Formats: sequence, C-alpha cells, structure tokens
Amino acid sequence: MTNVCQADVDSLQRLTRDLLAVAMTTVQQSTDVSMQQMRLLFAVHDAGSSSCGVLAQQLGVAASSVTRLADRLVASGLLDRTHSADNRSVVLLSLSGAGRAVIDAVVERRAAVFRNALRRMDSRTRRNLVDGLAELHIALGDDVRQTVG
Repeated sequence: MTNVCQADVDSLQRLTRDLLAVAMTTVQQSTDVSMQQMRLLFAVHDAGSSSCGVLAQQLGVAASSVTRLADRLVASGLLDRTHSADNRSVVLLSLSGAGRAVIDAVVERRAAVFRNALRRMDSRTRRNLVDGLAELHIALGDDVRQTVG
C-alpha cells in the first residue's frame, strides 16, 4: 500500500461534488422526475426487466420504496409493469419508450458537458485523466457500485 496525500483526497472530494452537480443538473434540465425516480430509471435501464425486489436490493432501499417510485413512473408513462411469464405473482418493471427517451436525453446532456470540459484539456492531460479514472473505477470495486446503485 502506498501512502495517500490528503491533497489528493481533497481533489477527489471536489471532483465528487462537481460530478454530482453534473448529474443533478442534467436530470433537472432533461426531465421533471426526481433524483430518486431517476435512480430507479437508470437501475431498470442497467438491469433490464426486473422485479421491485431485485431493484430494491440493487438500490439499497426497501421494496416498498421502489413500488411507490414505480407507481409514479408507470403513471407518467416512463415505466411499464408486466407479470413474469415464469411466475405470474412476480411483477416486472421495464423502461417504456418514453423512459428510454428520458435516459437517452440525460446521458446525451451529460456527454455534452463532459465533451465540452475535455475539449478544454490538452490531449496528454485528458489521456492521463481517463486512465486514472479507469484505475479508480477498478479500485473502488463492485461493492461500492452495488451499494449505491
């Protein structure tokens, strides 16, 4: 293990705040769903058609919370609710066409923000950043990603 400089940790803290601002702003600019609803939409997008229980586990929340969020998203036409072919008592959530359009709009808006920032960096710095972030992604591990959804 190598020693970690506090200034490096502080830089990552600032970056985290910046990335959170990008995440929140792009959602607010693209749709009128809440951040919690957006988390559920992204979870369904990533997992595909899934039950509330599976999604709740991925998001680290109670299944009843997912059900309430899903009710609103189904009512607004962003999620579809169906029954499992294997077990009719299992309710599955999947993205509707409108839900996919919301995800696409948010992702594209974020991509535009990132492209704009990356253009302002020289190519060597940009490559080092991308490589470093890939290493950080690996170092954080699946445990962190599964906990936060």
